[in-house]
Amino acid sequence: MYGVVMCLRNGFRLVLLISLLNVVAFATPVWGFAENVNSAVRFGGWSYHLEDEVVENAPTYNENHLGLGVDVGLYRWGNWHIQFSLNYMKDSWDDHLYAASITFDRPIDFEFTDWTFALGTSVGVQSRSIMNDHNGEFTGFSRRTLPLIMPYARLGTKDFFTLFTVYPQFRERINVADGSRSYRLENPVVFWQLGFTL
Repeated sequence: MYGVVMCLRNGFRLVLLISLLNVVAFATPVWGFAENVNSAVRFGGWSYHLEDEVVENAPTYNENHLGLGVDVGLYRWGNWHIQFSLNYMKDSWDDHLYAASITFDRPIDFEFTDWTFALGTSVGVQSRSIMNDHNGEFTGFSRRTLPLIMPYARLGTKDFFTLFTVYPQFRERINVADGSRSYRLENPVVFWQLGFTL
């Protein structure tokens, strides 16, 4: 029963997210934005975690992220496309991850084919869980709001694409003697996601 309630709750959040972004997406031409800038929907999300060090009794990584995100085309600045992005997915510890960012996307169209390639970066904020450990032993998770800086490459056609990125993993260390906390970056995570343009 708990699983059904959680599924309905998360489904409601996703429908609400899509509805809000549809309002923004359809309003942007009225504001004078979105000149030749596509909006997109991203879904799925799979990853591979490059191990840094073994933490005893730690749970295994979640690598199927069940994500859903919307990129709303805002503005074109030279060859750069600027988008506002909202995303939801399951993080590396199977907890909820919410992110909001501004995306700077530089598409490169191939004249002889329907394929397109882009390089870009997302800059924003994310709310997610991170693992805590003391002297290499798992002590639990904590929820944190962290900066999001995510360079990426996108490859696909005019309608469908795959997004690839490599981003850092965070860990919190707790000093039991004085209760102080320190954060450090772990080895990165390789991540990819599917999407289609609107």
